[in-house]
Amino acid sequence: MESVFKSASEIDPVTQAINDLKKLSSNLKRLDTQPDLNINQIFDKRILAVLLSKLVVVIKKRDKSEFKADSLYNGICAINRYFIEKFKEIGPFNLYGDFEFAPFRDILHSRMRELEEIYNGTYQGADPLSDNEMEQIFGHHELDRDTPRIFLRVFYG
Repeated sequence: MESVFKSASEIDPVTQAINDLKKLSSNLKRLDTQPDLNINQIFDKRILAVLLSKLVVVIKKRDKSEFKADSLYNGICAINRYFIEKFKEIGPFNLYGDFEFAPFRDILHSRMRELEEIYNGTYQGADPLSDNEMEQIFGHHELDRDTPRIFLRVFYG
């Protein structure tokens, strides 16, 4: 008789965690258990790790489509900068270095891989400059061939 249970080696724990969080979030009907709690009042890194893990799994655009992997990563970098500033007087904080956030990093990495598979690894960034546009930029009167005055103005002006 064939067993219906998978062995531990067949289950990726990070994928399983993502699936569990998705299942949990779909089963909860906007249950507000702590209406007076604000994320700015939370200073326990483990609780923040759980909340950020849930955010990474369930976040979608307004039109209910998925974010691209690089957009998700950039958003998490912004959140990290916010919390670094918030924790400045309390102690060190880093989503990418603190051991309390190791499970969060695993979930983020797996979610980014999942999003890359959805979008086939496509990256929608800025278009490169054409040769004509480059000539216009470097031929501008503010750029001198010997001394780039605009750079001096930006840095020292």
